[in-house]
Amino acid sequence: MLRGRCPVVALGRHRPPAVLEGVEWRDAPDLQEESAHWLNVLSGIDVIVHLAAIAHLTGPVDPRRESLIWRVNAIGPQTIANACIAAGVSRLVFLSSIKAVAERSTSGISVDACPAPGDAYGRAKHAAEEALLRIGCESSLDVAIARCPLIYSRTAQGNLKALARIIRLPIPLPFGSIRNRRSLVALNTLCSALAHLALARTPQSGIYHIADRAPYSTADIVRLVAKINGLEARVFPCPEPLVRAAVAMIGGASAVDRLLGSLELETADTFARMGWWPPDEPSSS
Repeated sequence: MLRGRCPVVALGRHRPPAVLEGVEWRDAPDLQEESAHWLNVLSGIDVIVHLAAIAHLTGPVDPRRESLIWRVNAIGPQTIANACIAAGVSRLVFLSSIKAVAERSTSGISVDACPAPGDAYGRAKHAAEEALLRIGCESSLDVAIARCPLIYSRTAQGNLKALARIIRLPIPLPFGSIRNRRSLVALNTLCSALAHLALARTPQSGIYHIADRAPYSTADIVRLVAKINGLEARVFPCPEPLVRAAVAMIGGASAVDRLLGSLELETADTFARMGWWPPDEPSSS
């Protein structure tokens, strides 16, 4: 957006050590604050790109933590949307997740697929999507929802960081025969798509699926993570039933789904509606 010579304001609760040249920083209230607390912060802003959320959940989620996830990931976006309306913001671009609709797939998931979120994070993201679409229909606020899969970069956290640690071990990984299909998106590609939705001159209301052009197998993901971390990928073929049994013994059924299952977004319709396409060779910086 800076390249497009648009004034950019960064909102957050904790100021980073350095702010990009040309970006104005504003301290933001807590997402759980009422909309009125956001009015001064949003003064003079035309488009909001809402990224804040609780993510990278590991282990069981107790009721207290689930309540916090709901307040931040489901109620927080609604607070922002209502504040946008009160402050005269014209568009809200909301970063959602593939987990709002599914944990696994047998083919590409369309934007109008019946939602089946599988955990607290997914349920909160789905609730936020539903509420924001309703608010958009009942007001002049243009609401664009960008659903994305796992985001990769050199600084990725969560599952990809854990995978990089495994790749560093001097052992080969038995994923060469796995033929699953998982959508991923490069961080730079996601930023490009969000900027496109934010700066478009026509209304962008609706849901968009943002991902790299082609899905990845588990072996592809190992090679990708190795490449962006400057590591050597050691992958060898092994019968899939044996791999599934081994993964289940180590991490349980959920680990089998995360590592060996398919989770693919249908993106062709999104790219056509946006008039935007990801690069053939995504950048992983």
